[in-house]
Amino acid sequence: MAFAPLACSSKKSGPSAPEPPVAPSPTSPQNLLALIAWCWEMQDETLYRGIFTSDFFFDFAPADSQSVGAGLDRAQEIDAGNNLFGSGLPPAHPAPTNISFNYDPGLIVTNDDRPGKDPVVHKLITTTVSISVLTSTLDYSISSGMKFYFVRGDSAAIPGDLGVGPDANRWYLERWEDNLVCPKTCATVGKVKLDYQTP
Repeated sequence: MAFAPLACSSKKSGPSAPEPPVAPSPTSPQNLLALIAWCWEMQDETLYRGIFTSDFFFDFAPADSQSVGAGLDRAQEIDAGNNLFGSGLPPAHPAPTNISFNYDPGLIVTNDDRPGKDPVVHKLITTTVSISVLTSTLDYSISSGMKFYFVRGDSAAIPGDLGVGPDANRWYLERWEDNLVCPKTCATVGKVKLDYQTP
């Protein structure tokens, strides 16, 4: 392949600055899951609070040994995120030095499997998630099958603090289920969230 010659210049240009990373826009269930991963890896507590419906619920894994029906609501999820992505809760749970959040490629979006949910505006992604949270004193290494339940923005219970109205082009997370079962004590995403809850 031939290239056109470049014009000479006496002015030397320095190396160009790398483009800043751009957060995914929550315009689909897949993009919203990508935004969740972004917030964990970039430790972005501001965007994280905009992900969840006002009636959001995190369902603990059986491995967490929580009482049946126990979980986290939106306020508790955001509180854990603020501490995890911010200054941590030292000395026992310091701020992470690195977080990775990965899920299976080739996501398949299906209709919400809960009774009474409109398949047009309620969707489900079931995938395996691998999370690593490294701190100066603790390392969490998690791999688990999880379910993420999404609702379209014109049918979602939108939190008043977000200052936005119904929007069919935006999606929210309504429910997050961890299905990890292990024979012995193991790390779970629920344990991370509990460890970073404000006492």
